[in-house]
Amino acid sequence: MLGDGFDPAGVAVFIAVVCAVVAFALTGPAQWGLRRIAVGASVAAAAIAALTLAYSPWWWTGIPWGIYQVFLGWSFIVRRTRVATERFEYLHSSARVLSYIALADGEITPREIQIIQATYARAGFSEVELREVEQTARDCERHFLNDGSDPDRLFALLKDACSFVSTHSNEQTRLIFLRTAILIAASDGYISRAETRALRAGAMWLGLSTAEVDKAWDDLYSSDTNRQPGHDEAGEGGPEPREEEPQVPPDLATYYAALLGVAVTATPSEIKRAYREKAKMYHPDVVAHRGPEFARLAEEKFKEISRAYDYFRGVRVAS
Repeated sequence: MLGDGFDPAGVAVFIAVVCAVVAFALTGPAQWGLRRIAVGASVAAAAIAALTLAYSPWWWTGIPWGIYQVFLGWSFIVRRTRVATERFEYLHSSARVLSYIALADGEITPREIQIIQATYARAGFSEVELREVEQTARDCERHFLNDGSDPDRLFALLKDACSFVSTHSNEQTRLIFLRTAILIAASDGYISRAETRALRAGAMWLGLSTAEVDKAWDDLYSSDTNRQPGHDEAGEGGPEPREEEPQVPPDLATYYAALLGVAVTATPSEIKRAYREKAKMYHPDVVAHRGPEFARLAEEKFKEISRAYDYFRGVRVAS
């Protein structure tokens, strides 16, 4: 004790020891942020204790270093929380897009529910998320029917869902998503005029060009024709469903993490290390000697890798 107060050095040592024990106890990869905060707090407290007991200007360096570690840990936690929130919102919005397209003909059939769930299952979504997909589809159907099955209302809801998916995906992902929606619309044997309108509107709100949409339809028709030469198209809208299974693309965070070869919960140092390794492989200067065509492809890959790194770095800084 010093006077009527606590001994600051003793308090600082106690905090440093407790934080060090906590840091050693947090060993899971998902606990990196908490562990980094504990390490930073331990070092900062130890520096304060050292300054109190035996002053030296060198001890001051421990305080900003500890604060920086706390900042890194907090940024990691915020990024993980934001990624998890974006993933849930992406899941909800993308399931709404598919549900509204399925509702274009008036209802969502059990078969369409199964296809939508199976699509997310193949993309790696969990059982809890699959139940959320089914609940989202049922909620969309209930709200649509309660509104009197008003098609104008349906298109307004579809536009809102497409807007979020467009914001949290890249062009390649949106093209895959359009193809998935077409296959789901064709799951009952044909694509009706109403479903065609919904698909075209959804593609526009996803930010896809007319040429890209036409190519997706052409690919579907040509592939279906190759599978069953000479078959008659059922109904006015389009082809019979194909045997190919649709695949919903992941959210942007998952896509970029896979592009870098790291987990979504990767630490900042892991992300930076993975980016440097990928950048060395695809940097235009490194592959220039392999010919202009290979160099062009490598340049595109390098740009996508840079976007992935900027995405995670931007999330961490912006948070």
